[in-house]
Amino acid sequence: MSSATFHFPASAMRELLSSLDPSATPFAALAALFWLRIVTPNNTNAGEQELTLALDFRKRMHAPLPTGYYGSAVHFTRARADLAAGLAAAAAAVDRHVAGAKEDELWAALEWLHARQQRGDEPFQMYGPELTCLALDHVPLYGAEFELGAPPARVASRVGGAHGEGLVVVLSAAEGGEARDVLVTLPVETTARVCRDEEVLRYGAKVVFGPKAAKEA
Repeated sequence: MSSATFHFPASAMRELLSSLDPSATPFAALAALFWLRIVTPNNTNAGEQELTLALDFRKRMHAPLPTGYYGSAVHFTRARADLAAGLAAAAAAVDRHVAGAKEDELWAALEWLHARQQRGDEPFQMYGPELTCLALDHVPLYGAEFELGAPPARVASRVGGAHGEGLVVVLSAAEGGEARDVLVTLPVETTARVCRDEEVLRYGAKVVFGPKAAKEA
């Protein structure tokens, strides 16, 4: 596995969103874009596919948890879409699934995990083997200051142990607003290919860390 980070400035996000339904969210747009380009790089007819979404439920609960809650409130759920229908259809499918995710699903998953622990079942991999997209672009990553008045230049994120088809993480960007960063952890050959993918880069995204960025440096 290898990693790369893509930066989508506000202008790139506006161009990407302009090609989709007006109600499309930045997370759904980026999740769908990378889903398609990872799974169907040659525009092959992949048909109906599933994408695992990792959603932060802290603020979606009946009794919301504070943003600073230290613990896991991430719910894993699977969206389905016909990738042959294109980017707009995939983004709409992701948005519908995120909007329809209920708190009851989270508690059911927690009860299932607790039952496994009580039985002494073996631990299992959370991020993998299926392709997973984690939504963190609502988290205020740039509120930290390591020196007075000096927020971080760029936040990096890593999920250890991701394997299989890989992981896509959508993050907020340093300039805020519509801008986003996307971190991918994928099989080595797939990471290199996505860093050169014209459909990913056509909207104005830049590879700020990864094979292409290293070559240009």
